Amino acid sequence: MEKKVRREWSPTANKVWEDDWRKRRLMDWLCTPPSERVPRAKTQLAAELKVSTRTLENWSQDQQFRTSWDRRSQDIIGDPDRAHHVLDALYQTAIDPRNRGQVSAAKLYLEAVKAIQPKRVELTLKKPGELSEEELDALLAQAATQLHNEAKAIAELPPAST
Repeated sequence: MEKKVRREWSPTANKVWEDDWRKRRLMDWLCTPPSERVPRAKTQLAAELKVSTRTLENWSQDQQFRTSWDRRSQDIIGDPDRAHHVLDALYQTAIDPRNRGQVSAAKLYLEAVKAIQPKRVELTLKKPGELSEEELDALLAQAATQLHNEAKAIAELPPAST
């Protein structure tokens, strides 16, 4: 006998991250070199978007978002051959102890390689039955705080004009 699975309707079931202008704004901000970002800090961006910094973190951890972020960061870096030559020159300067620009080159090299790429995240997945009561309480408290902050931000939005 075939078991029927009941699926709940969800307003976000068929949405992709690009459907939300705030997520597009986050993507633009993340793909801008840190020295050129406006606003400068993630907390300021969260305030601009009227969400919590935790929400920004959650959005940036979404697999679709991360895949697009990685692809876009590679597009921004440009032609791999050209970038490779520049990075090689920086690297050679960075490892030359006689070069007065060694420290600056090392810093630039590391910034160029990692600055606009998404950070790699390791996840440990647990089934709900494997979580301790303390872990469940912490997750529920975190979710409640996030919902509260988002509801507060929505409440502070100006009313839509009709």
